This record gives sequence, C-alpha cells and structure tokens, in this order.
Amino acid sequence: FRDISITEFEKTYQRLNIKFDTYAGESDYNNKIDDVITDLKKKNLLAVDNNCQVVYLDNNLPPALITKQDGSSLYISRDLAALKDRDQKYHFAKALYVVGGEQKLHFEQLKQVATKLGYNNNFEHVSFGLVLQDGKKMSTRKGTGKKLEEVIDDAYLKEKNEIGIKNPHLKDIDKVADQIATSALIFFNLKNDRTLNIDFNLDEML
Repeated sequence: FRDISITEFEKTYQRLNIKFDTYAGESDYNNKIDDVITDLKKKNLLAVDNNCQVVYLDNNLPPALITKQDGSSLYISRDLAALKDRDQKYHFAKALYVVGGEQKLHFEQLKQVATKLGYNNNFEHVSFGLVLQDGKKMSTRKGTGKKLEEVIDDAYLKEKNEIGIKNPHLKDIDKVADQIATSALIFFNLKNDRTLNIDFNLDEML
C-alpha cells in the first residue's frame, strides 16, 4: 500500500515541480518508540495517570500522553522517536513542521518533552489555516474532501476550455493549460495569509 501510494503521490508532486529526497512516515518509527520510553524512564519523566503513561508539563500545558491504557503509542511518542532519529541521521540545525494550526498544542507539548529529554528541540511549527469549501471544513473521512490531483485536473479542463474559446489556434494548448492550472493553484496559496483559513474557489483561483 505504501509503495503504491508514494508512486501515485509522486505523479502529483511532479506536476507541481516538487521533489522529496526521502519518505519516512509515522510507521517508520513504531520500532523506535521503546528507545524513547527508556529515555523518559532514565530521566524519571514518566508518570501513570488513569493507567496511561504521561509526562507532566510546565506553563499550564496539559500532560503529554505518551501511551494509552493498552500500551499503544500516540502521535507524540512517534514524533519523539522521529525527532531523535532525524537528529541522529541529519544533525539538523533546524527542523520545520508544516502542519495545520489545529496542532499548535501538540507541538508545544512536543517541544517541552523534547527539552526535558535533552533531544534537539530546535524546531518550529509552521502552521497554516484550513482549506474550506462553502465555508465548511473539508473532510476525507466524511467524503467532503477533494484530492489535490482532482483540483489540478478540474483547473486544467476549465483552463483548456477557456483557451479553446479565446485562443483556439494556440500551440501546445494541453501543456499551456496544465501550466496555468498548476501556477494558479500555487499562487492562490501564496497570495493568502498562510495562517488564515481559505475558502476554496476554482474560478477565483484561475
């Protein structure tokens, strides 16, 4: 599933002229969580609350939930494992997490736990707003989301039709329509304040 997904993602990335050097998802760090738990125990940071393992935090932040009652991991435990691994692999000067603004608390907790552990905590949460449709949040789980590939295709077809009306003799209509569609999408994102929600409108974008 992972290999098939990445192959399909790369088709979309290619259209947007985006390239990644490496892919490492959450599942890549499942086998490294025990090391984090060991580090937390060595620092006497783990506490038990309602049969869950937690780390109590300062500055009025709620406790960071490390493992659930059944012992399974959570986002923060996997992120701590990833943070440790990335520092060992890349010795990064600074890491940027480009994640929605809704995760602000998560990254505040992550930074504080990382600091208490002595992990490289020089990272920043680059937050962004939601992409709304008709003023409502899109959700892939509820079937109200739209794939980026579909958005590009819709924009391409709309632009190709527009060129056909205004400039039917243009050479390479397909190529030009695709370039305009992807450029419009990128500019639409860049012209808006990164932290604010965007109400998606295909006509306005083009």
